[in-house]
Amino acid sequence: MPSWDAYYLRICRHVASRSKDPNTQIGCVIVGPAHEIRSTGYNSF
Repeated sequence: MPSWDAYYLRICRHVASRSKDPNTQIGCVIVGPAHEIRSTGYNSF
């Protein structure tokens, strides 16, 4: 089983893939103290 960090980094990469910017794709995952995902986001034009 992957560590929590590895798990959230995979989610972050998936979220980043939604960006329409072909050169810079940034994803973000905000996680609470009980390891719950509170929010996600990505860059756009």
